[in-house]
Amino acid sequence: MIWLTWRQHRTQFLSGVAVLAALAVIAYLTRSQMTGFSTDNGLNACLASHGDCSTISHDFEDRFTSLLNSARFLNVLPLLVGFFWGAPLIARELEQNTHRLVWNQTTGRARWLSVKLVVMAVVTALVAGIMSLLMSWWFEPFQKAIALGRVTPDAFDLVGIAPIGYALFAVALGAAAGTVLGRSLPAMGITLVGFAAARFAVAGQRVHFMPTLKATWPVGQTAAKGADKSWVVSSGYVDQQGHGYSLSAADRLCRHNAADYQGTLKCLSDHGLRRMSEYHSDSQFWSLQAIETGIFVGLAIVLFAFTIYWVMRRFG
Repeated sequence: MIWLTWRQHRTQFLSGVAVLAALAVIAYLTRSQMTGFSTDNGLNACLASHGDCSTISHDFEDRFTSLLNSARFLNVLPLLVGFFWGAPLIARELEQNTHRLVWNQTTGRARWLSVKLVVMAVVTALVAGIMSLLMSWWFEPFQKAIALGRVTPDAFDLVGIAPIGYALFAVALGAAAGTVLGRSLPAMGITLVGFAAARFAVAGQRVHFMPTLKATWPVGQTAAKGADKSWVVSSGYVDQQGHGYSLSAADRLCRHNAADYQGTLKCLSDHGLRRMSEYHSDSQFWSLQAIETGIFVGLAIVLFAFTIYWVMRRFG
């Protein structure tokens, strides 16, 4: 059965290898550009000496922000796995009636289905894991140059173990939809809607997975230690009594009392205000990853179980 599964789906598996190879080449070339820029412009030397590197860091950010924004499109890869690996997994068999031939051999429905699901899940997890390792390596220059934390939305969805959960969920959703509908194209539509809805819903609740941390520091100074490489949930000002001021409220407070930036800082200080940030720190990365991955892996297990139940019930 494993050999048969390979023969049936080798095109999808090889296409996954090709995508990973292309991604590796692009990652290598663009990372080389970033590391070369950091070396040539003295950013690496500045960071090593613990000096004020803000100007060079801003130059790095201006030059490579477009790359960072482009990386977000890789969030579509788990969905494509669900499209082209999950949706046709059972639906194509039902469309072509090839499942009847297999069941008339010595292979029963339970073994046929379990082998197909297990092989697909293992290959999916392997491909997603390799992609995650590749993206973790690619993000390193951003972490050093602009203190981009893994916990920030720009990186969180593409590194760690979360991509494995996303991909397994997409495959399981596609397989379940294909089993119920019996056709690949409608199953792809269900996969698109269901995957997008689940991703947006869970991402919207991520901020509540763990308690946020808070830090305050004098206006005009860099962020408090511990708030670097963090995912800032909210920011503003707080007075000596602990009352919060939004950025717009603080701006209105000092808008007519300051002629320039330094005057604004003095005005804010005179009113006893300090900068405040509510955030998830980089130290919470793996805990947040475990929670989100657990959600999607749990959903995938439920969908795989439903697929087995539906096949056994429908064709029993």
